[in-house]
Amino acid sequence: MHTSVEILSSDNSQTIFEIFSLKNALSLDFAFIWLSRKKLFKKQQFYIQQETTPPPQPTITSLILENRLQAATIHRQDEKIHRQDEKIHLLTATVRSLEDQMKHLQQQLDNLKVVQPAPPSSSPPPRDVRYQYTDHR
Repeated sequence: MHTSVEILSSDNSQTIFEIFSLKNALSLDFAFIWLSRKKLFKKQQFYIQQETTPPPQPTITSLILENRLQAATIHRQDEKIHRQDEKIHLLTATVRSLEDQMKHLQQQLDNLKVVQPAPPSSSPPPRDVRYQYTDHR
């Protein structure tokens, strides 16, 4: 990586240090140390403008590999979606079965009739309630 760094004064009026090349980003720290030893930071604030060379254009091989990686990722996502669809289908079938069972139980409950003997005039109402099932098929 080739990086050019230009150090300007805070009012951008003049270039105080010539442009120099850095081999890597760690060299920025070295530049600060070197400039501070040269006392170029004396009573002024400096800005660093960093320009990096543009990345190289992708090759056909790298594009093909990237395309294959994306295709594999999409395939895995499709498999996950398919498994989720299967789970949704099973849950839907379970819900329908439970709804059918509830309807059947409600019909059986509707077929139950409460049978109470008529209370005698002098006795309190009975506390015992008996159920009788009648099949209306």
